[in-house]
Amino acid sequence: DTPSDLDKADYIILCTKTYDLESTLVQLQDCMTEKTVILPLLNGLDSTTKIKRHYPNVMVLDGCVYVVSRLSAPGIVTNSGNIESLFFGSEKASDERLLQLETLLKQAGIQATFTPDIASVVWKKFIFVSSIATATSFYDQSIGEILENPDKRNTLLALLTEVYSLAQAKQIPLPEDSVATTLANIETLPFAATSSLHSDFKNEKKQTELNALTGYVVFEGLTYGVATPVYEKLYTALKAKKKPAL
Repeated sequence: DTPSDLDKADYIILCTKTYDLESTLVQLQDCMTEKTVILPLLNGLDSTTKIKRHYPNVMVLDGCVYVVSRLSAPGIVTNSGNIESLFFGSEKASDERLLQLETLLKQAGIQATFTPDIASVVWKKFIFVSSIATATSFYDQSIGEILENPDKRNTLLALLTEVYSLAQAKQIPLPEDSVATTLANIETLPFAATSSLHSDFKNEKKQTELNALTGYVVFEGLTYGVATPVYEKLYTALKAKKKPAL
């Protein structure tokens, strides 16, 4: 039940909420060796950097997972969709440990793909998740309710455009039609679909992933000189609604 019960680890897959990452890393220190590989599958884009600060001598991958699920009870996650795929990789490292991880995951029945183009894959998902999380949380509505309202739909489109512009500024290789294709994918979601961030706000959770999913775009926009006025407006409003985790 606790990391202290474990032996040294060859691979560690991190699936915590972003606000629990720091405390989790401290608990895992006795499991680390110089050969340990860490695969973070958290929301947001800065987990890898935070992990490397804690464990600079350990290989830290980038990764993301596509799955529609909810925590139904402690230790029990219910999969409510038909999307089950995991992507991981590293632009700086490629060795047998990564290929072995892909094999292990597939043997466990997980649709896992090792790719050196992981930055594009991770950003493609972030554009999708960040825009939906921000819009559904701000309007306190499902994605279907947002899409059927012209003004709210335009807000969602503005969010997609701003986060895509940030990706361009960071030189992430993404297709030029990323905004249009992402919006088309959002339109295929069930009318009642929402985001985990929205659910956390509705349930009045003490901690949320607002900074990881919305604030990140605002902060990085300032760093890279990318204007994000809609993200800034919605982030400010959501911060006032409930103070997020730092």
